[in-house]
Amino acid sequence: LFTLDSDGEWIGSFNNISSLQWLEKFQGVGEFKLVCSWTQDNYDLAENGHSLILMDSPIRMFIEHYEISEDSSDGTILTVRGRSAAQLLDEKTLIGSILIDNAEPGMIRLAKMSSIDLFASASSPYKQVNIELSWDSLLANMLKICDASDIGFEVTHGFPNFSTQDTFTVIKGIDRTLGGSADYIGFFSDANGALSNVQIIKGSENYKNKAVIAGEGNGSTRIYETVEIGTPANPKLVKELFVDASDLPKSYSITNESGSATQGTYSDSQYRRLLRDRGYEELNKYNKDFMVQADFNEDAAVYGVDYLLGDLLPLGFSHLPGRTVRARVSEITRVYKPSEKSIITTFDKFL
Repeated sequence: LFTLDSDGEWIGSFNNISSLQWLEKFQGVGEFKLVCSWTQDNYDLAENGHSLILMDSPIRMFIEHYEISEDSSDGTILTVRGRSAAQLLDEKTLIGSILIDNAEPGMIRLAKMSSIDLFASASSPYKQVNIELSWDSLLANMLKICDASDIGFEVTHGFPNFSTQDTFTVIKGIDRTLGGSADYIGFFSDANGALSNVQIIKGSENYKNKAVIAGEGNGSTRIYETVEIGTPANPKLVKELFVDASDLPKSYSITNESGSATQGTYSDSQYRRLLRDRGYEELNKYNKDFMVQADFNEDAAVYGVDYLLGDLLPLGFSHLPGRTVRARVSEITRVYKPSEKSIITTFDKFL
């Protein structure tokens, strides 16, 4: 674990570490928590703006917070927290509005508005979206594209050069659920020991499968669209979600990359597509009535070798015979203690 100053120069390493948790995300900003003994050297390293590089991880973390506390058995404890370099997207605001048609180039365009230094080219074919972004942090707008396209991103460091240049990369993930394919790495279940502490949750309290999206206009003249995800044939099982999209007008002002603005009006078909995309974005938040929580045994597959963030893995459960779930790797947490090292894998999408 290396500590860099704001100029990217190595200035030392924390010592007497009792635990380190290092969270990396498919979509969003990672976090870390480091607990160590208070020493003058450790205290000097825990300055806001310093960053940490972990040999096992491509992600650089920025120190943002520390706490000093007393423990009856361990003496004075220093707890250091912070977020990954992706937080650079949360420090800049999108001024005006832009229209995104292709997810990957749109994400890179947003990243270039931040203080991130380098940008990896995204491979085609691109995910088609139709989203108007405006007046929010770059991170909040980035996550809107992620929600609509089901892709992620990461901001990686230039180790071993100890460079402060961070690189923005779009992550699409690999589908590893197709048996016999080159990407298939096996089937994971509690029956074969790959999963443990399985919790299966099914409920329809907040479940919706159809959205009605109302845009510009008033009363009976209001423009609206409907979208569906897995709507059942039985009309009694249709659960509608109302989406108020009155903040989405037909007239727009788009900020160009040069900073100038272009005024225009969406055609009827373009505007209705925007409404449908907004509907899918909101409906995806409610279109889940099945969830599984489980500990993933790293002996079954090695993170960074067999699978990565964003990958889809096939999971099965002895209590659900015959049902296989395609689950996405949304987070991984590297946990370090003096006598052990482990990786906790978190899944957030079950198909």
